[in-house]
Amino acid sequence: MNQKSNISFSPQSNEEKMSKFRNFLKKKENLCTAWIKGQTQRFFFQMSSFVEEKNQISLLSLNEKHISDGFYCLAFEISGVSYFIQGNLSKYGDGRTYLFQVSETLYKGERRNSFRLMTYPARKVKAYIHFENEELAESNLIDFKTKLSRTGLFKNFLKLLESEEQKKKNEGYFIFRVQDISATGMAIIVGKSEEALFEKNQIVKNIIIHFEDEEIEIPEAEVIYKSDSQQKDRNNLLVYKVGARFLNLDLNTDQKLVRKINLVLGQFDEKKLFEDFLK
Repeated sequence: MNQKSNISFSPQSNEEKMSKFRNFLKKKENLCTAWIKGQTQRFFFQMSSFVEEKNQISLLSLNEKHISDGFYCLAFEISGVSYFIQGNLSKYGDGRTYLFQVSETLYKGERRNSFRLMTYPARKVKAYIHFENEELAESNLIDFKTKLSRTGLFKNFLKLLESEEQKKKNEGYFIFRVQDISATGMAIIVGKSEEALFEKNQIVKNIIIHFEDEEIEIPEAEVIYKSDSQQKDRNNLLVYKVGARFLNLDLNTDQKLVRKINLVLGQFDEKKLFEDFLK
């Protein structure tokens, strides 16, 4: 896949540039990365101030070694969106403070296409889905995987031993293995007993995508297909494949999901792509 076709860099107006720097300074963890074009070494800073009249950023170095003065690229992130700018970096005083004289143009990194991450069986990604079903909510008698009653004393006993997944089940969530996922949708694997929970064009809400080190909440999704053919998993149990399209994702959630997928994929390095863009 051609990396250049999957991300673009759009110039921001001067007003937008000033606004982004002001917003970035409001963050609790306003960390940014600097590097010299063509070099792999990265330097990390905390942005401490921005003087609009001088178009100058004050940076606090988080690096152990001294950093040479020079012309650098600088990248930072706001709400999951990456921004890039170039400028002259120079040491200021005897402490860890550096000054970054920014160039005129700030660029916003924007995704063009969505990558699809194949998760099963190599990666453990799960979907927690809460069904608004009164009958299920009132009875909650059967765990679709264990076929065990979860009422009364048994349910109380489970609370003593419950894992995070068990807590989700007790809250009314069903847990499914994700087969593949992108920023626009996913395919999940469902068992024979769970297959009846899904119908084409059905809207499901309250979805949590659980990666091994992060959870991302999806407000709702539309079921676009359910496989008719029965397949068998590694335990020789009958399973079905259900595909869903994500709906009403806000920008923050969309970018968070994209970054997580791309991080797992190792599909591209935005900083390297910014260098390619500058050529």
